[in-house]
Order: sequence, then structure tokens, then C-alpha cells
Amino acid sequence: MVDWAAAATAGATAIATAAGTGLWQDLHTRLKGWLDNLGERKAERALLRLEATRAEIEAAPEDTAVRENAEARWRERFEDFLDELEPAERDALARELLTLADAVLDKAAQTGVVAGDGGLAVGGDLTVKARDQGIAVANNQGGINIGANPPRPGAEKKA
Repeated sequence: MVDWAAAATAGATAIATAAGTGLWQDLHTRLKGWLDNLGERKAERALLRLEATRAEIEAAPEDTAVRENAEARWRERFEDFLDELEPAERDALARELLTLADAVLDKAAQTGVVAGDGGLAVGGDLTVKARDQGIAVANNQGGINIGANPPRPGAEKKA
């Protein structure tokens, strides 16, 4: 027997991982095949929701809460889909969902590029240049001061 709750979680994670990336089209194609097993009406509704999820994540790619919420919604959907099936069919589709998720997560890991909040991930060369008294910044965490040098921390002004 396959742990179908784990399969639902893996599928949801794959969606949240692939949305807004080059992995999306392959996931979408493979997931469409998986959803077709649920019947035409369910598959059609689920694909519309899948596209809405992609658009939502693409609109806010840096917002981890958007990805987390989408993942939670899809985990619940996959659990509901699997719960409605007969045990043998549930196991088969749960295995397919695990395989699909593994493929997406393997491809994501192969890119070797991961960045957290406020991070910058580059899968190749990155060149940042400044000209004409400009400032070149790849990722600024503290702020930029242009003009006179600010006083050193702890330095007192003499009157």
C-alpha cells in the first residue's frame, strides 16, 4: 500500500516548485495525464485551478507565503482526489504522483540554483558593473548612502 498522503504532499510540492520556472511545462503535461484518470470534468476543473496557481505564483515569485498557500491547497486537492478512488486505483495513481513529483524535484535540484528570501540565484555567470560614479549591487541588504561619508558608528561630533 502506498502512503497516499505523502503522494499528495509530494505532488503539491512539485507544483509549488515548478510554477514560474522552466520546469512548469513538463509538470503541466505530465500532471494533465494524471488528472485525466479522474474523469473529464474533474480534470478540466483541476487544470483551470492549476493554471490559476501558476499565474498566482508568477505574479508574486518572491512571496513564499503564496507558494506555501498554493502547496497547501494542492495537497488537500490531491488528498481529496485520491480519497475518492478505490484502493487499487488509489495506490496506482499515488505511485504515479510520487514518480511525477520525484522527476520535477530531481530536475529542480540539477539546476544547482537556490535562493531564499531576498537572495539572488544565478545558474551561470553574473557580472555587475557600475560606470560614471554609479553603484553596482547584486543584492543590497543594508542600504546605500551617496554623498558625504556618514559618521562612524560610536564617533562623537565635536562642537
